[in-house]
Amino acid sequence: MATVGGPTAKFFEALDQAKVYELARAESGTVRNPAYDNPPIAGFQLKHSTTPDGQSYSYPSIFIGGSTQDADTMVNAFTNWIGG
Repeated sequence: MATVGGPTAKFFEALDQAKVYELARAESGTVRNPAYDNPPIAGFQLKHSTTPDGQSYSYPSIFIGGSTQDADTMVNAFTNWIGG
């Protein structure tokens, strides 16, 4: 899943509210949103891997596209993240 443009920080807030991806919270209660500054593109996926002894596990992976990247760089980075 990904969001492009606009208030991309809301994407992670929605994932948090849906209990899909829990945002980290400081002891003070402050929420730590990885897309706090609304990058042009933000994504989330569950990736799957296997340990050397053959056990499978899943882990969350996020993608944040920086505003200093040109469109081609961002598309290539996003494509690599999806397939990687």
